[in-house]
Amino acid sequence: MTDIPNSSISAQLAALPSLPMADLWALWDQHFPRRPSHRNRHYVESRLAYRIQE
Repeated sequence: MTDIPNSSISAQLAALPSLPMADLWALWDQHFPRRPSHRNRHYVESRLAYRIQE
């Protein structure tokens, strides 16, 4: 998702809730050095959304 240069930030953010957890973890691994201790979906989505917007 974030590897697509034409994908807008808003489109990436809108897609987060519909992604399976496996895809969220793949994105997480691209943006962060290690997995979080909080493994609930809401936490993962919110941290990814913040990082994508940076």
